[in-house]
Amino acid sequence: MRFGSYVAAYALGFLLCSTASAQTTAPAAPANTEPALATGLFASAWPNTGDIEVRLVKVIRDGDKLTVTVRFRRVEKKEGYDIDLIYDKKMPEKEWEQNFYLTSGNKKYLILKDADGKWLAPDELKLKNGGGSWSATFPAPPAGQKAVLHVRNLEPLGPFTVP
Repeated sequence: MRFGSYVAAYALGFLLCSTASAQTTAPAAPANTEPALATGLFASAWPNTGDIEVRLVKVIRDGDKLTVTVRFRRVEKKEGYDIDLIYDKKMPEKEWEQNFYLTSGNKKYLILKDADGKWLAPDELKLKNGGGSWSATFPAPPAGQKAVLHVRNLEPLGPFTVP
C-alpha cells in the first residue's frame, strides 16, 4: 500500500508542476534602464489611459539654476489611448504657479522665466502613446537639501538631493 501512495503522490506532483509551467503570463513592459532619482505615476483625466510611470531622471545645477528632466513611459497598454495633454501654451500664469514647482526646506521654487517673460519649460506637454519627456529650470535650492518636484497631474517626485 505504501508503494501505491508514493506513486499517487509523485503523479499528483508531476501533474501540478507541468500544469503550472504550461500557464503563461502577459509579457512585462520593457524595463526603463535609465536610473531614476524619484518615480511616480501620472493621473490622467481619461479612464482608458493605463498606467504611466513617471521618472525624475536628471537634476543638473548650473550656478543658481536647477534643471530637472522627467520621462514618461506607459506601463500598461490600453486600447483607444493616443495622446494625453497635461498642459498647453494657453495655460494661465496662475496655473503655472499652482501646478509646477519645487519645494525644499520650507520654500516653494517656481519655474524661472526668460527675459521675455516666457517660462523655462516647453510650451506644451503631450504624452503620445504614454511616452515623452519634460524639462524645466528653477532657482536652485541650497546644495545638499532635499527637494520634491510637483507637476500637474503627477504624484510628487522626491525627495531627491539637490546637487
